[in-house]
Amino acid sequence: MLLYFLFILPVVADFETMLANSKCNIPVLHKIPKRRNIPFILRHPKFSNQKFKEAVRFEHLHEKYGERKAGIDYPGSEAAPTNAWRSIKFGEYLERYVFHGLSLDEYVERDDYAILWGPSDSCIYTGGCRDCGMPSCMGHHSFIPAEVQDLFQCHTNKTHLVSMGIGGKYGGLNFHTHEAIFNQLVHGRKLWYIVKPDTRLNLRKNRTSIETLKEYINRPEIMMCIQEEGDFIYIPDQFYHLTFNLEKVFMVGCSEYGLDTSLAMPQRNYY
Repeated sequence: MLLYFLFILPVVADFETMLANSKCNIPVLHKIPKRRNIPFILRHPKFSNQKFKEAVRFEHLHEKYGERKAGIDYPGSEAAPTNAWRSIKFGEYLERYVFHGLSLDEYVERDDYAILWGPSDSCIYTGGCRDCGMPSCMGHHSFIPAEVQDLFQCHTNKTHLVSMGIGGKYGGLNFHTHEAIFNQLVHGRKLWYIVKPDTRLNLRKNRTSIETLKEYINRPEIMMCIQEEGDFIYIPDQFYHLTFNLEKVFMVGCSEYGLDTSLAMPQRNYY
């Protein structure tokens, strides 16, 4: 395996092309199933959230909301917010981390990574929820106003906690796990790596998804799919997942507390 990487990784363009051409091995569905305990992609125009999509077009975000504050964090395996959390103007975040215009080589060499996703944007204090002794930061977002957030629909009859985020090309989150989530990609393209909860992973808190992809590419236990614009992806409770942005992205996650996963969908042999 080491020799394999020595041959392919110096040619970064080949590595990027390999990721962009990854074959999907999870189900792609056109309606929401009643029984869910494995990952799936939901792909149908009726779930497009078109009004919300129009309201968060990239070309308008900086102009309309650039002066708003945003909370960002480091994209490691530890769930945000962590001690790396910090406040920044949304426009500054967009300029440095979303509209960066870098090649993959340049992005890796710069070694400056940040995410704006869900809980990280909801905090209003430095230090993160883990150490400050304050209640959970979840529940509202700072970088876009409430009337824009309210345009989004999760399209299921569950009680959801909605998390929103925006990221640049080559960004993403390292392997992490949490409650079941129904995640729509409003803009862009994103690669997902997913593994079952009992999979042994080499998790490092301060490691980017790019570094981990180099280790886990072509591993047989990996479930993977490229999420296209408009797709929802469902990640069951406690399944580890990693993301890598093939383009700049706007995503929204609907956490489904109390979801009944006791009824299994028909199983497929992924491994």
